[in-house]
Amino acid sequence: RELLPVTTGRMQRLAEQYVAAGADVVVGTHPHVPGTVACVAGKPIVWSLGNFLFDQKYEETKRGAVLDCAIGNNDKLKCTLVGHATPRSSYLPQALSDDPYRAENMVLSACTPEVAPTWSGTFTNDQREDTLVLKKAGAAGALSYLELAGMAIGKGTARMPLMPILKVQPVDLNGDGIQEIMLLQDIYSSFDGETAKRVYLYSMDGGFHALWRGSALSRPLLDATFAEDYDGKPVLVALHSAVSFLARNPDCAERTVMFYRWNGFGFSGIKEMPGASNSDSVVYVKGTLRLLQQGRVMQGIPVEEMDGGRSKGYQ
Repeated sequence: RELLPVTTGRMQRLAEQYVAAGADVVVGTHPHVPGTVACVAGKPIVWSLGNFLFDQKYEETKRGAVLDCAIGNNDKLKCTLVGHATPRSSYLPQALSDDPYRAENMVLSACTPEVAPTWSGTFTNDQREDTLVLKKAGAAGALSYLELAGMAIGKGTARMPLMPILKVQPVDLNGDGIQEIMLLQDIYSSFDGETAKRVYLYSMDGGFHALWRGSALSRPLLDATFAEDYDGKPVLVALHSAVSFLARNPDCAERTVMFYRWNGFGFSGIKEMPGASNSDSVVYVKGTLRLLQQGRVMQGIPVEEMDGGRSKGYQ
């Protein structure tokens, strides 16, 4: 209700219904003033964030909050309110140096539900939109499985077997509108006699099956991700140790970045380039590849450097 920071019975009932239906966090609006927070069945509820910028005359409508939520490496959701205010005779909201929501943030700090990573898309040829959910098996979480649940009510689910899954990335390999699934897995291979990171490709179309049972590709693998070249086509970008399988050196700090394209049966290398020393992971963000070391950006590679497969590369 307008200008009232307190909750109503209907708001509380709605929040309970949303959480029961699967919501991980509920954020309210409309009263034009910030409200309180709650923890309903272990899920954070923010009744109102107030105004961010609005020309109401009441002093209390000049204050509000930004809700900052993040999912940590433990898959726990943590939310914090950050206060802001628009000074009189100004139109620019400013962050508050004090902590006006200390009491609310104490409640939120104790309300950190575990959030299952999910992806939405078309994974089967019936063209329906599905939700792909990564679920851990047991408290230790050493093994996980993927579950494909139809978003339409009444649709069944399909489930992959238990696997050691390090990374999940849906990707449309052949441009038919159906998403395949890339998994980075920690699996033993007789190829190198090690338990190490491998790239695997799976499909849920026509039932769960492997398209490509991966290897470490051309060199020992540290991380991999799919990116898009300037034609919008998928390119597998792999961060390798610069050593070879024949001359192993686990302490080698040098890195090689390899670009691969799916050929229908496996991957063809299209380009390689040196990577930042000691980098341990690769991410693709807004047309740029970033090599990271413990989360810190070490090197950026623009999409133009991914070649598109048209220069003199590895075939």
